[in-house]
Amino acid sequence: MEISMELNGAGVDVRVGVERLLVEFLREDRGLTGTKVGCDTGQCGSCVVQVGGRSVKSCLMLAVQADGQVVTTIEGVGAPGELTALQESLRLEHGTQCGFCTPGMVMALSELLERCPQPQEGEVRSWLTGNLCRCTGYQSVVRAVQRVGAGGVVPGGPGTGAAADLVPVGGVSDPAAPAADGSDAPDPVAPSADGTDGAAVPAGAPAAAAPVADGVVGIGLDVAVAVPAAAAPAPAPAPAVGGAGVVCAGCAAVSVAV
Repeated sequence: MEISMELNGAGVDVRVGVERLLVEFLREDRGLTGTKVGCDTGQCGSCVVQVGGRSVKSCLMLAVQADGQVVTTIEGVGAPGELTALQESLRLEHGTQCGFCTPGMVMALSELLERCPQPQEGEVRSWLTGNLCRCTGYQSVVRAVQRVGAGGVVPGGPGTGAAADLVPVGGVSDPAAPAADGSDAPDPVAPSADGTDGAAVPAGAPAAAAPVADGVVGIGLDVAVAVPAAAAPAPAPAPAVGGAGVVCAGCAAVSVAV
């Protein structure tokens, strides 16, 4: 069947089999391998692309259904050679880890930010119910999205490093808040403990203030695991999201209290 579409800004006219999945067409016929194949059953979300501005799972859509549509994959996001604000924020907040699920998350979360430029934590977690991640526990991903909403990252480059850029898990930082020493200037920002330019914490803050002290909590399944940082006080129970918090897809049959 002959189909036409706009794919990552370029017109495409091609003949495809009526049974050809969109993900197969993108990866095998067009060489756009940034779109991943994970479960083949529409559960993991690693194959998410945008069709007509809406995020869809390309393993559940036929290529012929994209006829006449505008299709965008991860390769078509942002300017060539530059990261979008969302991608840069994911980098700064260590929200990528192994990276396999990242393209699908970027495509899905890009639509969320278009619809809701300053989403709350619950809105981000709800939006991510169709994207599974076995590495991050979702916490760093949520921080990254809220950081973009707070204007704490510059597209194509590093964050500004100002105190207003530090977005807590529970909401957006108040840029007008006084520094910890009582002055009007923001506290200096110390580099992260591993020497990278990831999520920064105010210099002199206690260890429990670091993001890792909160443990890792995600969404999408029916178990909750909280893992406090070594030598840090036991964290408060993680808030339930949609009835339960989760860590990753590998914990479906395990309930752990640490």
